Amino acid sequence: MEFSTKDATDFAKQFEKQSGSEKSIFEKVFVHKYATPEATTAQALRDAVEGIQNSFLMDDSIKKDDSVILFFSSHGFLSKKNNRFRIIASDFSERQQDSRSLDFETEVLSFLNEMMGVKKLIFLDACKSGSAVSNFDEKGSPTAKSGNEPNSETLTKAIADLSQNNPGNTIMSSCGKGETSYEDKIWGNGVFTKALLEAFSNEEVEGNHGKIKGDDNGDGIIYLNELYDFTTERLPILLGQKDPKLKNVQKPYMPIDQLELSEKKPVFVLGGGN
Repeated sequence: MEFSTKDATDFAKQFEKQSGSEKSIFEKVFVHKYATPEATTAQALRDAVEGIQNSFLMDDSIKKDDSVILFFSSHGFLSKKNNRFRIIASDFSERQQDSRSLDFETEVLSFLNEMMGVKKLIFLDACKSGSAVSNFDEKGSPTAKSGNEPNSETLTKAIADLSQNNPGNTIMSSCGKGETSYEDKIWGNGVFTKALLEAFSNEEVEGNHGKIKGDDNGDGIIYLNELYDFTTERLPILLGQKDPKLKNVQKPYMPIDQLELSEKKPVFVLGGGN
């Protein structure tokens, strides 16, 4: 996971620029980054998610009609105990798999589900190339594959099921069923994040069917459907830059019912920063 920290940092910078401008769709923007080993242990992440919930339930710093945007970049796996989808934390241990990871449904989505009336958007990049519990040693460092890891189709199906079963949370996953999410030095990011950043810059780039921009209709606002369409078009072009060439494809995934509503969900305002 060479670029997970950079992915999160680069994504956060884009929304820091959205604060303090009359052009922004958000009156105020508060960015909290968790990108160090200390800040991304399993317990630290649990505390962070609970803190988001308490900002709504207890101190009212998050109110109805506010927006919460979360970005996760890590490996994912299915628990051997209950086959539930989990996200690996920085203190992950092979012998303490569940306690050193997050159950994405019960320890993330369930907390967000309690925040009624709050708009919640989650970008999830947790099926990275080679993702597997067996790919990490006791210190969380990559090791050789053992052949026992869940395949990408199993992982992405689990994410798709979570998206469909938690309609109050809009989730855009970096890849679809049976696909893998890639990262490479040629992009300086994971390819999904690279495409998101290009969309936010609104520079014209090559898409799978011609020239594209993040703001497709030119109204100065990037809606979720535009972001989904842009990344869907852009990923094949970026992946074509890898050498050797990839045999597999990757495209973002959202449930159909969420896609149908995505044109009504603004995400980013061009020129919305200082």
